[in-house]
Amino acid sequence: MTIENSHEIADAVEERCFPLGEILTVTTEKLVARNGMSGVCKILNFVTGDDVYTHQIPRAMRTCKPHLLTQFPQFTQVEVPHFEGDGESRKGAVSGWLTEQEAEFGTTLSVRPIPAGAYEHVDPVEELQEMVGDRSVIAVVR
Repeated sequence: MTIENSHEIADAVEERCFPLGEILTVTTEKLVARNGMSGVCKILNFVTGDDVYTHQIPRAMRTCKPHLLTQFPQFTQVEVPHFEGDGESRKGAVSGWLTEQEAEFGTTLSVRPIPAGAYEHVDPVEELQEMVGDRSVIAVVR
């Protein structure tokens, strides 16, 4: 499948449901997804129609955030508080806050992908090389 085809597939898929925490992670730029970064990658892959690598997450989020806020304008006012503690106590506080948000907005919401061409596919190895400059990059082929 070519990259162009992946965008065509994204356009063909009308909507997909995602947990509120994954959506809010993109719109607030604070990690509140119950599934952590795994869930964030899933929504970014769907919304962009691309296979987003770890180092591409910030660029994908910058592209997806305004699109998601257009779909869900009610999230423009959502602010994630600073959570005290560490480890399990912080995780519990985030979970409690997210449960309150789910009571207000729902646990899952239907998300549409961005229009074809709105997200620029960049070869992940080339992008990483641009990011790190002269430092070496070791490409792992899967």
